[in-house]
Amino acid sequence: MHHPPTFLSLPPELRLKIYSYLLTSYTPPSPNHLNTRASLRPKYPRFAIPYTSILRVNKQVHNEASRVLYGDNEFAVWISIMGEWVSSTQIENGEKGRVVVGYSSPWDSHGLRVCFEKDFNEKYSYRQSSEMMSLKYYPNGYFDPSIPELKNPNQWIHPLPERYARCIRKLRIEIFEERITPSWDIAYVPIKKLMSPYNPQFLLLPIFNRLFKILGDDRQNIEVEAILYAALSSDPNLFSGGRWDEQDGFEEAVKIQTTYEEYKGLIRTIWPLTRGGWKWRIRMPEILVGMFGDEMVGRVMEECDEIGRGEMGEKEVGVGGECMWVMVGGRRVVVLRTVRCKCGK
Repeated sequence: MHHPPTFLSLPPELRLKIYSYLLTSYTPPSPNHLNTRASLRPKYPRFAIPYTSILRVNKQVHNEASRVLYGDNEFAVWISIMGEWVSSTQIENGEKGRVVVGYSSPWDSHGLRVCFEKDFNEKYSYRQSSEMMSLKYYPNGYFDPSIPELKNPNQWIHPLPERYARCIRKLRIEIFEERITPSWDIAYVPIKKLMSPYNPQFLLLPIFNRLFKILGDDRQNIEVEAILYAALSSDPNLFSGGRWDEQDGFEEAVKIQTTYEEYKGLIRTIWPLTRGGWKWRIRMPEILVGMFGDEMVGRVMEECDEIGRGEMGEKEVGVGGECMWVMVGGRRVVVLRTVRCKCGK
């Protein structure tokens, strides 16, 4: 008796082709939402595949199809960075700038609120909603490198299981930078003055660490493209504090001439996203590349690497006196013999 071929009797390469047709979808880059009032509370599109029912056929099909779903699609992660503006008078009185970072991905969403106050006390507080978990903290001169877990996670946050996250191979990170644009009713304050209390290259460390943990150990095979959007005028010669225009929005109301230091600050902000051991590429706004050159990105990244090694790892220093090598945490480090002797008493 002749039996029609079953799906699993097909050659593996043909099954993979079928999975590709059913489970891959092109995710276009987000429109520059900074030209609309809704940009202040952006709603990002969710990753959607219409034919996921094939994942429920049986275990073998599920395992094969999952590798295609997570390995062949480009997943988009959205990061919004906003400054809560303070006046020049407030800054002169010692009040510091405030930064609000929003992070959204197909598998979870988190908000991060960073404030700088006079006393630099470190505190944590949470605000939960169906769209975002917000974290507010006051760093004592540094950024906490992790996003603390919610004490009572709400039902809308579903972390991606490790077995699927480790299949991801393509990631597009879209960063919507709003620190260099004025609010519609508050005078413009340059980023270098507003954000002076901290080094911006450590701002996104909590998000980097979260992605680093999710994506597993095979990160050298992951491709990451980071795209930065900013609400800048197409005319770099114009500068205006501006107010919000209900008709024209930011496109006509905001015309800012970005400085060299501000551009470096934007590049430094992206630096943590290059630290994962994955293949990375950065795309800055064309207007800024035209003003300052594309090669500047590489130079600033090298500077950040030097600073990062000093503040986050080891740093070469001159040591005087008699020394010896010891094993600490699986690594060889040099210590003074006098210190070693005192510890042994």
